[in-house]
Amino acid sequence: MLKYEIKVKLKEGIKDIKGDTLMSFVSKNSGIKTTKTGNIYYVVTDDDADIEDFVKEYLVNPQLEDYDIVLTKNVELNNNGYTYYT
Repeated sequence: MLKYEIKVKLKEGIKDIKGDTLMSFVSKNSGIKTTKTGNIYYVVTDDDADIEDFVKEYLVNPQLEDYDIVLTKNVELNNNGYTYYT
C-alpha cells in the first residue's frame, strides 16, 4: 500500500477570495506579505491504484486548480493489527 499527500491550490491568476479575506485581517506591520489558500488530502492506496485519475476525477477542478501528488510512505498493514510506515 502507498500513502500520498495531494496538495491542491488555485491556479495563478485565479482570485483567491479566502486568501484576500485573511490578509484583510492581518496587520500591515506583521511582516506577512501574502497568503494563498488550498487543501491537502492524505490518501492511502493499493500499489496498483491510479492516483492521478482519482485526483483529476474527485479532488480538483482542472480549469481552476493545480495539484501536486507526493508519495510520502509505503504502508505495511499485515503486522498483528499495527500499521507500520516505511
